[in-house]
Amino acid sequence: MCGLFEEQMPLPARNVAIDAQDLYYTLKTIRTALTYNPNITHCIISFAYYFWGYDLSLSTSIYQYKRVTEVNYPVFKDKHNFSGDPIGETQTFLTSITSLKKSLFSFETWAGQYIDIIKNNLADSHYFPYPREDSEVLKHDDVTNREKALERAESHNKFFKYTSTVKENQKLFADFLKEMNNYGIKILLYVPPVTEFYRNSINPCLISDFYACMEPLKANYHFKLIDLFNSDAFENTDFADYDHLNDLGARKLAEILVHELEF
Repeated sequence: MCGLFEEQMPLPARNVAIDAQDLYYTLKTIRTALTYNPNITHCIISFAYYFWGYDLSLSTSIYQYKRVTEVNYPVFKDKHNFSGDPIGETQTFLTSITSLKKSLFSFETWAGQYIDIIKNNLADSHYFPYPREDSEVLKHDDVTNREKALERAESHNKFFKYTSTVKENQKLFADFLKEMNNYGIKILLYVPPVTEFYRNSINPCLISDFYACMEPLKANYHFKLIDLFNSDAFENTDFADYDHLNDLGARKLAEILVHELEF
């Protein structure tokens, strides 16, 4: 869950990951970071098995829907495959403010102050509040954990049926790797660790399809891939839920990734 601590990295680092991001916007974020700092030499990307078939802009989930309208579109002015009107969605609140309300509540002043507060709060902050040390897994018995993990895994098992998205993402990532190789930027991909409950619920075809997409890229481009899906370095206490690390797990992950970085 956006889980690396920058201070653990051996070089000056910035964590630009956000929740529910897909490959398209992940790569867009990295390229944007490069426009601000062309001296970047290393890039670490979390790449779950289901990532090839995931397109945030086509999601029907309201949570992910808002990731386009309230996060990615306002930042990048790019709606990708989103079929709606992200500008209209983000203006709903403003258009509901009548002239009378603006007069009564000094709307412009309030809005300006509110934006200033948000900017100050986000000036050098993380996407999630800290600390994140609780574990959802520890709150339930094994039967409940298996049920909840199965529900979560099933939401990911379906992604490879979206063949057009898989093909688009393969092309996007091949272009990205070629570009990064030309820049001399070293790419480290990792399949994130998961709890045993989630691991036992994943469709094996998802894993084989993941590597079927990855192998041609490994043959043509330089990058490093480490698979932590079956790692025994993590315990249930290291997870915020069934497939996201909490702070304890994030620190363990950083230690592993630092060891894998190439200099």
